Amino acid sequence: MAQQEVLFVSLRALDRIAVGVVLLGVGGEVLHLNAFARRIVAVADGIAVSGGRIAMSGAAGQGLRTACVPEEETVFRVLRPSGAPDYVVTVLPAQEVALRPRACARVVLITDPAAHLQPAGLRRIWGLTTAEARVAAALSAGRMPAEIAVRHGVSEATVRTQMRAIFDKTGTRRQGELIRMLAHAGITAALHPFSC
Repeated sequence: MAQQEVLFVSLRALDRIAVGVVLLGVGGEVLHLNAFARRIVAVADGIAVSGGRIAMSGAAGQGLRTACVPEEETVFRVLRPSGAPDYVVTVLPAQEVALRPRACARVVLITDPAAHLQPAGLRRIWGLTTAEARVAAALSAGRMPAEIAVRHGVSEATVRTQMRAIFDKTGTRRQGELIRMLAHAGITAALHPFSC
């Protein structure tokens, strides 16, 4: 595969993940935003692009400037004016910065804890029923079993039965373990079919 084709496929693959990915140049300029990052900056709820650079609210703006200096991973939170859960931002140094003038110097990863999982993806990956997938998505959004029962018009016992089936199908044993596994799965409502 030619280098241009590899780059094209790589950028398309970045558009499939449920984490904002921002590639920054040596001078801190934005070189690329994946689809998830473009949605985050479009909402401008604590993170935006201004003058070709990433702008973050409050102390996070200073955190980003500081993170762009050292050659090590930096992690910090970005408060959101809307009151939604804070973004978690990880800044990673990129390799081989000096090889090209517009080289990528930093990779900024933006995690949105408020992103909702797509039940269709959960059904496809773990073989969950529609009801189980709805429960799993609600749990990942921070809802409690009693609240899920009320929202779906079923008993809490039904929700707990569905949770046991979800645990069995996903290989998890506890609600916290399931939520962590789902968060790492990165399947959000933003995902769409991908083909090379």
